[in-house]
Amino acid sequence: MLGIVAAPALGGFNFSTSVGQQTVIQCVAAVGTAVYTAVASYVLLLLVKKIVGGDLRVPASAEQGEGLDQYCHGEQCYTLSHGELEGGQPVDVPGWNTAVTAPEPVAT
Repeated sequence: MLGIVAAPALGGFNFSTSVGQQTVIQCVAAVGTAVYTAVASYVLLLLVKKIVGGDLRVPASAEQGEGLDQYCHGEQCYTLSHGELEGGQPVDVPGWNTAVTAPEPVAT
């Protein structure tokens, strides 16, 4: 906290309050800012919920199954590669190797 560094004994400029008082002032201001931010964010969340007119979350089936792009926009952002199940979980497919190895360098 700046209250400690601003002490005259440490080369600071604060002569009107002690280090302890300045630190308490700054802690109260930090907590007040956090409370204000939390309350303002909650009020704005309620306002957006009222404007949108419903739930702010998509259904779980959209998150885990079809995907948010398909649910929200009706399009796919990407297609799953060979061997992946719905939801993007890879599975082992015998004979299918997705690793690409670099060619051996040619000696000249």
